[in-house]
Amino acid sequence: TRYWRDWSSDVCSSDLYKKAITAVELARSWSKDDDHRQKIIEESIDVYHRIVQAYVNTDQIEKALEYVERSRSKRLVDIMASNDRYSQGGIPGEVEEYEAIQQEINQLWEQQQQGERGIESKELAIATRGRAAIEARNKRIGELEAKKQEVYKKIRSFDRVLAEGIQVAPLEFPKIQALIQEPTTAILSFYTITDDTYLFVLRQDGVKVHTYRGLGVKELQSWIWEKWFESYLSSREEWQQQMPEFLQDVGRKLKLEELCKSYLQDIEELILIPHRHLHFLPWNAMPVAESGENKYLGDHFRIRTLASCQILDFCTEREEIKGEIKQGIVEDTHNDLPCSSYEAQYIAQMYGVPEEQRLRGEAATIDSYKLLLSQVQRLLSTHHAQSRLDNCMESALVLADGRLTLGQLLSPAFRFPDLDEVFIDCCETNLGQVQISDDVLTLNTGFLCAGARGVISSLWSVDDLGTCLFSIFYHQLRQEGKNRSLALQLGQRQLRELTGKELKKKYKKELEEALDEKLEAAYKQLQEIERRLDSYAEGSAEYQELKEEREKLVAIYERIFDTKNKYLKAACKKQHPFEHPAYWSAFICAGLS
Repeated sequence: TRYWRDWSSDVCSSDLYKKAITAVELARSWSKDDDHRQKIIEESIDVYHRIVQAYVNTDQIEKALEYVERSRSKRLVDIMASNDRYSQGGIPGEVEEYEAIQQEINQLWEQQQQGERGIESKELAIATRGRAAIEARNKRIGELEAKKQEVYKKIRSFDRVLAEGIQVAPLEFPKIQALIQEPTTAILSFYTITDDTYLFVLRQDGVKVHTYRGLGVKELQSWIWEKWFESYLSSREEWQQQMPEFLQDVGRKLKLEELCKSYLQDIEELILIPHRHLHFLPWNAMPVAESGENKYLGDHFRIRTLASCQILDFCTEREEIKGEIKQGIVEDTHNDLPCSSYEAQYIAQMYGVPEEQRLRGEAATIDSYKLLLSQVQRLLSTHHAQSRLDNCMESALVLADGRLTLGQLLSPAFRFPDLDEVFIDCCETNLGQVQISDDVLTLNTGFLCAGARGVISSLWSVDDLGTCLFSIFYHQLRQEGKNRSLALQLGQRQLRELTGKELKKKYKKELEEALDEKLEAAYKQLQEIERRLDSYAEGSAEYQELKEEREKLVAIYERIFDTKNKYLKAACKKQHPFEHPAYWSAFICAGLS
């Protein structure tokens, strides 16, 4: 009798929750502001949790999955739904104001970097002036970022989704299931509520749910934040040392070995839809066995990771790119990455990339980057990037004349309907914060919103040499005809299994030659600076500027020298120099295969 009362209560509750969700989503559609729409969902997320729980309790798993999808990444979904409106034009005039503010911010960032180099000189008078200037610039950058956000809101207000109160139609179960295009593919959708976490396993022949009892927000999500993110932010060395043990713990908590045996027989590809902090874990490196040849989840399956099924649906609905596929390359925008030029040159020769489709150093400006995106279908972007956990919209690619931010990628000025793939070979391009609404706002999703069918991006600050080699392996596999998820899987395995002897035999000589070229170029620049220093008095502004430039070049020279004479030599002596997951598992595949 008690069971019946609970069951009937869930049935009644689900009807009430449906009405409440309809009211929430109607109220959200009335709002013309992204932030307010976000707040409405965050304040009402418990209603979505309860309806999912009610449907799971009554074994209505298909309905439960529909509402899981309905609750997540709604801001990102709105932005992607707006793509078609601006893909061929119709850009509001406020975009120019937005870009002008960004240019001013870029100039202040550059001045701040110069000021910080002045402080490092430890000359008291200059340091004092430098600190005061940096504080002023920090304040001004904050003011400009706030102003830029207001302009962005204006730009978004012109969008039909906001201006006309359009509600993006949520996916019903048949449409979600139709995203699985092969019988050997499965969708794994995680969803954490207060006390539990659900895992929906969707295949072409149906859907099942597994409930992790007692593994809710505190026990799973907060635990990941503490053990993974806080460790990463406080000490990279300690974080890397603890990584294998932490991933082993995650695997045990989520019972991944049991999951593979019980739910994923005959499956070859996984489309992962994580939830909240689970988005930023390296699923390819999740252990499913204590040891052996097939130790990791990525050994058993090709893996794609997406923010939601709705995001995958948008990518799937994009027209197939026909005709010639042109490859573009943007490399080493500040001339300070030892292995970037070697990687770019190797891949340029592989694809026969002409000079006009290859941006190097000072030529890699924001405008030229944007132009190149409109001219090619695939892009390798190998240089620095910066993630901003305090303000995800300010995460950025670091280009020669400034920063290309996530906010810019999400603006209507960046729409590239013919873009097939972007390989963002930079640090932390899929690192960010996810709030209750589960919006994954990273450079990865920024490129998906801008039109890319698929994106390869990184979860943390990656190793220069290891990443260079992985990129080469990946692009070799792509040239052979492998799809993105398979090239990622096999490329990561190649890097993991690469021996020091193979590294020495196949790549050491060419790498050393490329590094020698960069050392020679840096040395010539240093000689020129030394010559120019003699022309100015020591206390002059010109002298100080050149001195700071010299310090920067010395640091670059030392980094290249150490890569050639320490790291590369040491790697050639190891049995498997890149077998630690920190080297090979940072990159993920998003979008289409």
